[in-house]
Amino acid sequence: MESRGASRVLTRILVPPDGSSSAEQVIPYARGLARRLGSRIDLIQVIEPAKAASGAPGSGRLRSDPNERLKAQAYVNEIAAGIREDNVFAEGFVHDGDPAAYLVSQASRGFATNLVAIATRGRTGIDRVIKGSVSEKILQGSMAPVLIVHTRRAGPPKSEVLFNKIYVPLDGSEASERVLPPVTAMARQLGIGITMLGVADRPSDRFVPESEKSRPSFKEHEYNDTAIGYFQSMVDILQREGISPVDYRLLSGDPAGAILELINGEIPTTEAEEAKMESENLLAIATHGRSGIRNSLAGSVTNRVIRNTRGPIMVVRAR
Repeated sequence: MESRGASRVLTRILVPPDGSSSAEQVIPYARGLARRLGSRIDLIQVIEPAKAASGAPGSGRLRSDPNERLKAQAYVNEIAAGIREDNVFAEGFVHDGDPAAYLVSQASRGFATNLVAIATRGRTGIDRVIKGSVSEKILQGSMAPVLIVHTRRAGPPKSEVLFNKIYVPLDGSEASERVLPPVTAMARQLGIGITMLGVADRPSDRFVPESEKSRPSFKEHEYNDTAIGYFQSMVDILQREGISPVDYRLLSGDPAGAILELINGEIPTTEAEEAKMESENLLAIATHGRSGIRNSLAGSVTNRVIRNTRGPIMVVRAR
């Protein structure tokens, strides 16, 4: 198990607004994190240059429309100014190039980005953002955790959204535990708790050694005892890391369905109820495999949770 003592401090949050009100729904979450953690927010809009008209000077070269660039800069500057009113450092940037490629480069190991924050559109869950080329490439290529916020309501976004606690699904594997370093760092800095989630409905999960699962005499209660032992040891580890409170819940049923029932059940069903919410719970989950979210899109539990959750989710690439 990887040590969590060297977890990075969340110093830079990258937000790529595209000019739409739905994309701006992620800003209150980024603002809430940055204000409490002392992070900076970089608002980056990337303009994809268009080829110059055939026969014109410089024909064949890619260049952006100067007026479009000025409008984009004014747009991100306005958002940054509003964020700075809350004593949060924010700055707006405009760049030419391929949006996905540039944003992924900013979220690579060579830069100090600790979190990329993006919003979905519409009311159909995360599925829609996964199909968008820029968002999909960010999820596939970002070395930094990606916070995804589902736009659930119309109208202007709230000024700030805070997190109550972080839900962390674990299956006993090293890959699933890769979510813990950034989650531990965030929870400790925010002063909030962590609730680990496991689904104890069958002995095929990784809490139980293969040698035990193959025993004809293996009983369901033995699986539960093993899972409980695993989570109790994880509680001890996180408490030593300074996290409080820490607990766990063993859910029953289909793993993805059980997690989604818990998370989505906490989301208000009406806009009036949601408007009263000042804080939410965050779900944090690791992708499996070395190619980021691409492998998790093959029908795994991770894929189903990412696609169907209605609450905010932080996706951490297991590498």
